[in-house]
Amino acid sequence: RDTDRSRGLGDVYKRQKMLRASVNAGLEYEVWRHKIGIGLLYTARVWEYKTMHNITGSVNFHPVRWFTVSGSYSVIDNRGGAVGLALNLCPNWINFYLATDVLTSKHTPQWVPIKQSSMNVTLGLGIPIGKRSHRIAAYVRESDRH
Repeated sequence: RDTDRSRGLGDVYKRQKMLRASVNAGLEYEVWRHKIGIGLLYTARVWEYKTMHNITGSVNFHPVRWFTVSGSYSVIDNRGGAVGLALNLCPNWINFYLATDVLTSKHTPQWVPIKQSSMNVTLGLGIPIGKRSHRIAAYVRESDRH
């Protein structure tokens, strides 16, 4: 049988597989003394001979430096969308976050989601390493500047 025959050094087993690639491009604009951020992210995932495009718009609200609430909506390859919500608490030396997204497959002509396909919930804990950002003066305490 072909599958059982041994292969010598002269035999070359050819197998080709295309690598998967992703392209991400995003921007965020902060307004109102760095308390509100409006963002846009474009993602293209390429595999085999297909490409999937995704555009995500987000609004981030951080009234104090250790608390952030984010909401987002993604359009996924003109086939569906996802609505997301996240909370981030980062008091001093530790970071807690809770995020969820709901994948929607049907919506009204006004783009109001009416059928849920799946939902993800993520809960996490992180320990930041290093000093907080010094690029934005509003995020730096007076004691950190010296």
